[in-house]
Amino acid sequence: MDLFILVSGTISIVAVVPLFYLAVRSVVEARELRRIQHELAMLMHDNRAVAQDVHRLQHELLSEQDAAKLRIDETKRTVDHVTAIVEQTAERLTAVVADPAHGLEESPRRTRLAAAMHRVGPARATPGPFAPGPEPNE
Repeated sequence: MDLFILVSGTISIVAVVPLFYLAVRSVVEARELRRIQHELAMLMHDNRAVAQDVHRLQHELLSEQDAAKLRIDETKRTVDHVTAIVEQTAERLTAVVADPAHGLEESPRRTRLAAAMHRVGPARATPGPFAPGPEPNE
């Protein structure tokens, strides 16, 4: 019986050493896992904050794009209005230069104005992003 107790005690001691090693190892890994979980929670919180910032910036960009579009449309209307006024003025000026009723056919000013009108041709807006391109026959 003493031999049985001695053998079983020895086996128990030998079996406890790996169990003790596994217990210590699991405690160390549990601490590491806890640290990783904490870092992951912080990253998720930071990610949420970044996502909110991105959403806010996208909203601001959209608002600024809408405002810029409104300003561009207003500028286009202004350019179209000015172009129409210039064309009307040019037509009236052409009519005055070509009208013999004014009795200024031989006036030096009228002659220079007629020559300038002939060189310039019809009034046109300077081509820009909103103006139509040159006509095909030009």
